[in-house]
Amino acid sequence: MNSMVAGFLLHLPAVPRRRSGRGARGGSDIRGDADRSGSLFFEDAVTVIHQGSRGCLRAMNNLAVSALIATYAGYKSIVDQEAAQSVVTENSE
Repeated sequence: MNSMVAGFLLHLPAVPRRRSGRGARGGSDIRGDADRSGSLFFEDAVTVIHQGSRGCLRAMNNLAVSALIATYAGYKSIVDQEAAQSVVTENSE
């Protein structure tokens, strides 16, 4: 991914899959707060969101928030693969 900052073109590498879910240690990650006993996302949902975002942190965050909203609208408590895939499909069109 390329980004223009102060007139300079910078290349921003994608976040590896291991850092977007369980691989991220020490604080919050896409699965929820480290202090929380449960998870907000099933592992397969994290994979779908990571693939849909192509490793871009902003896109990953936007998809995760949309997936949380879709899950809440479906009266579910944890984001599953179906909710994540519907959000990725909706945002790719």
